[in-house]
Amino acid sequence: MYTVSSMLLWSCLLLLGCSPDRSFSYRKTDAGDNRLTHIQDTLNFSVLSISPAPNRADVQPDENLILSFSSPVDDSSIEWSLFPDCGCLSLSLDSSKQKLTLKHRYLFTNNTVYQLKLTAKSLLSGTYLSAPLHFSFKVAQPLVALPFVPRVPQIISTTLNPEKQILPVAGSFDITFSEPMDKESVKQSLKITPDVDLDFSWNQSSTILTCSYKQLMNGQVYQIKLSKKTRAINGQTLEMDQQWRLKTRGPPVIYEISVANMIGNRQVRLGQGLVPIVLTGQDLVISGVTTNVLDITVSDLLVSADAKQISFNINIPHGDRIITPPAKEQLQLFLTYPAGQIRLDAFIQVTPIIVSSLTGDDGTGIGTYQNPFKTLTKALTVTNTNDVIELKEGTYNEASFQIKSNLLIRGAGIEKTILQGSQNSTGFTTHADNFYLQNLKMSGFTTALKMDNGQSTLNSVWIDTSRENAIECSGSANLILNKVKVTNTANHPITVSGNAVVSMDYSFIYNNGSGLSFSQSSKGFFYSGNLITKNATLTKDNEYCAIMAKDSSIIEMGKNATMRNVVAYNTGCGIFASDETSVTVNRTDVNFNGTSFATFSQNNKFGSGIILSGAYFTMNDSSSSFNKGPGVWLELDVKSVSIASDSSCKPNRLDGDSPVFKDTRDIKDSPGPTFFRNTYLKNKLYQDIDNKCGPTTKGDPEPWDLASSGACLSIAKSTVDSCLP
Repeated sequence: MYTVSSMLLWSCLLLLGCSPDRSFSYRKTDAGDNRLTHIQDTLNFSVLSISPAPNRADVQPDENLILSFSSPVDDSSIEWSLFPDCGCLSLSLDSSKQKLTLKHRYLFTNNTVYQLKLTAKSLLSGTYLSAPLHFSFKVAQPLVALPFVPRVPQIISTTLNPEKQILPVAGSFDITFSEPMDKESVKQSLKITPDVDLDFSWNQSSTILTCSYKQLMNGQVYQIKLSKKTRAINGQTLEMDQQWRLKTRGPPVIYEISVANMIGNRQVRLGQGLVPIVLTGQDLVISGVTTNVLDITVSDLLVSADAKQISFNINIPHGDRIITPPAKEQLQLFLTYPAGQIRLDAFIQVTPIIVSSLTGDDGTGIGTYQNPFKTLTKALTVTNTNDVIELKEGTYNEASFQIKSNLLIRGAGIEKTILQGSQNSTGFTTHADNFYLQNLKMSGFTTALKMDNGQSTLNSVWIDTSRENAIECSGSANLILNKVKVTNTANHPITVSGNAVVSMDYSFIYNNGSGLSFSQSSKGFFYSGNLITKNATLTKDNEYCAIMAKDSSIIEMGKNATMRNVVAYNTGCGIFASDETSVTVNRTDVNFNGTSFATFSQNNKFGSGIILSGAYFTMNDSSSSFNKGPGVWLELDVKSVSIASDSSCKPNRLDGDSPVFKDTRDIKDSPGPTFFRNTYLKNKLYQDIDNKCGPTTKGDPEPWDLASSGACLSIAKSTVDSCLP
């Protein structure tokens, strides 16, 4: 059995911003292995365990440092240091991004106290550790004195890049060694041909050398050699000579590139105003300019009489693609002259249209940072295809928006930029091929988004208190949701019909009047980390579920998931599939549903975890447990049911009061038995090869309830796996 804290639900509401002191946990007894997944409280992002333990005084010289976190870590946020700096560790994260290992490149020093400092933030919530991690440990003194064998120094890395074959005319380069080096030996052994004056500097541990120089010759090949006689402090030398061959650019002629082309609010800018171009005295005539982007052309090339300026137009066609943040795309220009080609690096940059409800003015504004528009409605009147609209912090009390061309609208954050709707207003109706909505909140609209074709992508968007359905997708629409919250909707949070497709990652569907609705061959893909909870709150007799699918729709949950999906604590059932619908459930927990029912009852159809009627169903590495009705309920002409996990290490679970599996079908309606493998029924892994038919026999209740007309289930022997971590 499992004990669940009375505050389980509220700790799941990270994205809603509820009180961080509410939490829950599952607790396991000796009854067996429980694979129910924790609904993690990401508001309290923390370190769960540290190995070796802080202040340990017997750490081995080759012992790795291992830290486990309460939720996935944003690897780009990790900052760490070790004192004293031995340069002996490298950092890696496992595939779940919750286990961080500092691995040895070479050993700790015996009888030495080290201090580790580390900070990081959660990949899901962006929350940093409440305080930087800071602890110390001591490396043990060896019990038996071993003969000291000095290590041979090696070059770990260098900023010299032979693949690019270009050496800056002025600058520096670094060489990193595996051992502290004899500085004088390195200085005597490092040679550059032709001869160059170098300034040498080292880091504190004498392992990183920085060589600075002021001016090299243009167009010159330089040979850099570090002799194998180069000596480390321990007396050992390099195993072989190290050599690098690089070349500087030729004599530069400085040209100012003037960009004559501008389309709407998109313009082409060079990364630098002055660009060095390699030319010789007789090669001053540039005969052509081309680019590495097929749909961008260059025309109207002009070279001044004194060859000190060139200019040309860069032509960007409308409607071919949208450039997403950071609203920049690399571009290479190839300038052709008699001796060959010169590559010039530039970029295309999207200049956003700026809107501010606080400081803008629709009458005098022009949509710039200095002079913004006041309303989104005004900004939409001046947009071209592929434009970007930036909504500054504030509340925008506006009605309905028609999106007819590719567009990106981004706010300053879901708590900072708020689009406030009114009764009978639709937020966005889009017919564009590509529509992007980011970093804002929509509240009070009748429907926040309607689409019948094209693709819309919502990222970090909160849709709250919609008066009917929050999102409606139909036709050939393709909707992508990432870190989206849909809460407090009067009816359905999302309706999907026709051939429309909805894909969800790390999204939160909470406290809506009804559930997610799929019909008419639509598709729903719930990939990873989605939480669907406390929905179907206002429906009559609770005859609705968190996810409802019919009419040959396709539902896939948890495919290639890095974090499990959870469908829990909904008023009605978790999933209801009917009418030729196909449902595949992977790495998903459908638990504690049917909360409107006070107690468990084997006849609580709409208190069940999963209801199947005329559907195809597959379940792998998932659970449907502790619902107020059976975990799985079959009726009518269910096509096929496979509750068969790939491995006994990752079994399915149907736990709770009996029966956890109920088959109400007549034998004539049943095309074949339900198939079980690697599945726990009431905390017991059934491994006997047998068929179970007919009603439950008297005596101790079986974990299933089969129709008296002879419905059968087949239990195949489970796979025997070692289950090593």
